[in-house]
Amino acid sequence: MKDSTVILTHAGADLDAISSMFALSRLYTGSLLIHPGSLDINATKIVSIFEDTLNFTKVKDLPDSIRDGLKRIIIADTKSYNRIGEGKELIQGKKEIIIFDHHPDTSDIAGAKIVSKRVGANTTILVDLLRKKKIMLNTFEATLISLGIFEDTGSFTFPSTTSYDFSAMSFLSSFGINMKIVHHFLSPFLGESQVKMLRRLLDGLDEYNIKGSKIAIAMGSMERYVPGLSLIAHKIIEMIDVDIIFIIAKMEKDIFLIGRSVSADYDIRNIIDKFGGGGHPTAASAVIKNMDAGEIKQLIIKIASLNYFPILKAGQIMSSPIKTVAPDTLVKEALNIMIKMGYSGLPIEENGEIVGMISKRDLEKIMLFEKRDRPVKQFSTPKIAIVSIDADLREIEDIMVKDNVGRVLVKNEHKTVGIISRSDLLKAYRIRDDMVEEPSLNSSSLLPSTEHVRSLIEFKFKGTVLAYLNNFADIAEEINQKIYIVGGAVRDLFIGSESSDFDFILSDNAVAFGELLRKRFNGKIHLYKETQTVNFMEGNYNFDFVTARREYYNEKSLIPIVEKATLQEDLKRRDFTINTLAIDITKNNFGSIYDFYGGYTDLVKRKIRVLHSYSFIEDPSRILRAIKYVVKFGFTFSEETEQMLRSALELGALKSKHSQRILDEMFELFDCEKAAESLFMMDRLGIVNQIFKLHKLSFSKRKRILIAHNFIKEFSITEKRLAYIAILLDGKKNSEKREILRFFAFNERIVNKFVTQSNILRNFHKEFEKKNKEEKFMLIKDIDDYMLSAFLTKANVREQAFIKAFLNEIRFVKIETTGNDLIAIGLKEGPQFSEIYDELLTLKIKGKLKTKEDEIEYLIKNRDKFEWK
Repeated sequence: MKDSTVILTHAGADLDAISSMFALSRLYTGSLLIHPGSLDINATKIVSIFEDTLNFTKVKDLPDSIRDGLKRIIIADTKSYNRIGEGKELIQGKKEIIIFDHHPDTSDIAGAKIVSKRVGANTTILVDLLRKKKIMLNTFEATLISLGIFEDTGSFTFPSTTSYDFSAMSFLSSFGINMKIVHHFLSPFLGESQVKMLRRLLDGLDEYNIKGSKIAIAMGSMERYVPGLSLIAHKIIEMIDVDIIFIIAKMEKDIFLIGRSVSADYDIRNIIDKFGGGGHPTAASAVIKNMDAGEIKQLIIKIASLNYFPILKAGQIMSSPIKTVAPDTLVKEALNIMIKMGYSGLPIEENGEIVGMISKRDLEKIMLFEKRDRPVKQFSTPKIAIVSIDADLREIEDIMVKDNVGRVLVKNEHKTVGIISRSDLLKAYRIRDDMVEEPSLNSSSLLPSTEHVRSLIEFKFKGTVLAYLNNFADIAEEINQKIYIVGGAVRDLFIGSESSDFDFILSDNAVAFGELLRKRFNGKIHLYKETQTVNFMEGNYNFDFVTARREYYNEKSLIPIVEKATLQEDLKRRDFTINTLAIDITKNNFGSIYDFYGGYTDLVKRKIRVLHSYSFIEDPSRILRAIKYVVKFGFTFSEETEQMLRSALELGALKSKHSQRILDEMFELFDCEKAAESLFMMDRLGIVNQIFKLHKLSFSKRKRILIAHNFIKEFSITEKRLAYIAILLDGKKNSEKREILRFFAFNERIVNKFVTQSNILRNFHKEFEKKNKEEKFMLIKDIDDYMLSAFLTKANVREQAFIKAFLNEIRFVKIETTGNDLIAIGLKEGPQFSEIYDELLTLKIKGKLKTKEDEIEYLIKNRDKFEWK
């Protein structure tokens, strides 16, 4: 048989492997499914019951015609040659090998093409291809393929599950999925031999606390092989409270090692790999020969103690320093602080000791009973839960549940150093996931080394800026403070952009720093004690210094109340994670980078990510700033960020909080080099619809915007924003134009001129063919360049030629005769002066007059046409 194709998978194949093979048989018509030789318990049942549909072939039964004509080998759910079951020998020789696998490890199969994606189930990759190729399935086929996704995602509960897995299941559901079959094969009961093995493993189970992780190791043996050991592992980890379980099961002559963990945080592959196995971060296995079970157990403990599992401690989760209130603080004042600072509760401090707690929920209830002017001590609870700074996430959860409290204090050597609320715990869950999925907080290995950062600063900021940095570090050292360069300058340093604005955070007192700065430099230096900020401008550079702070507003205050805080808390106030990086520039620590919110990872991945869910509602100008970064740097929104941005737009954030910051950001988008891209992005997000009341940018308007970019450059148009606005408003009623222009805060003079000139150009277009050159000129001679460039984008060929000639030549024709000249030759001053200038200009355009002498001579010769003294 010519050009035969066979499909292989790993030994001990599970449902994901079987479903992947079946999906591949639909993608590669006429291919043969090779039986892997061994199957797990679920796969065994499926293959036995649906043998006719799956139609597996054993290697020994392959006819010579297929072996001789074998041109392509497809491998599903593994990249490792040693893990392949039956059919491994078919790989030898020059054949096309394609691997479809979702495991993150590398392949040892030479010359193989690899199709891989980080998804929960390997089947998901194949379903995406089925969808793209528009392959139709019947209900049974869709059900059979879905089993792999259900199993390998734990019915969408495993941490490795992704949005792609949900999308794949949605596609399969469109053909109908028989959930009775799914439930039957994914919820199997343990057989008699499996129950016996479970009991033996539970009898031989020991728990260990290794570097803050709870690890269980269960040992047991059976004389005969018991299938479904992975199912037993799942049962045990659901029964006991551990992070990781290892099962060491001796059956017949071999020892089977199964590892399971509750989260991808606890990546067990490094341990299983040492025994020649493989798998996922949360599920891996190996078959071990020639080793004693006790020996394996001790080796697991040793490897685990050397391994790093990202265990979150109280010191990493807590909010610090603590914001407290005095017992006599009024209810309304305390509630205002909580709302402004996003707190759910506050400790009450008296004489340096925490004496009680008050929650936001309680204060809101109290407000309903008109007791806003009572002191908080009347409503506080003295019940205070305390954990040590080294307490892990599990301990914190336990004490919150046991004591039924919403927040716990964190102590370090009898000193209260922080507080953990329920919201801090929720963030911690996400952070723990990010340590694996999107490493950030404590994965120092992902950050550039201090030496690399130092070299980068010395190369990028060589000369003037580097000299400034060294001087700033010296001043900070004199007053015993730490100084960090933060925000946009750090972001630009890593992506290779230029900076002239630099932001710095001082650890203790920016004003004290500013006072010393004045003695060293002669530039413009302004100190603002109320807000603890300093501004220093010299040459082309702008430097801003602030004390590490938190801030909130009183009911009647426009100026924020500023309190000292940590570097981490200060950076939390920023807009996007890519702007939260900080670099220490003090001498002893120069180049050390601090990344509390995953900013460096997002820079590498070119992602725009907000820090909290209300970011765009709190400051709608961030919507436009996010677009600016996407367009300017070629970044993309994270999925959650775009969703939050769209939600804020649906709530009318851009129009409900009209501010100069919004206008400044919007005008920056209009004025930038990539204005067209910015507008198209605004259109995609629905902003053009909201602001300009255009349901969607039409093809013609999109084309005009692109053309406008060229005309703006060609004719050096300075009012770029008005040129684009003119295109967007073209075709609207005058009343609508006025309303939208007023949204942009243009003054009435500009609004009136914009509307008037729009009307003139409309008439110019209607009358163009009827008027001569001079009349056309007189119509548009006072039209602004931005309006003409907008009109050019829709003008016909002759109109374009005339306006281009006007912009390049005709508009530079000027009358040299002045009012004094007219008076000197006896002309009475009055309205006729304007008529005279128009006539002279017309003649000069025609070429009949060239010099000032020609103009004066013409006036004298035609004196009868004018009113003389």
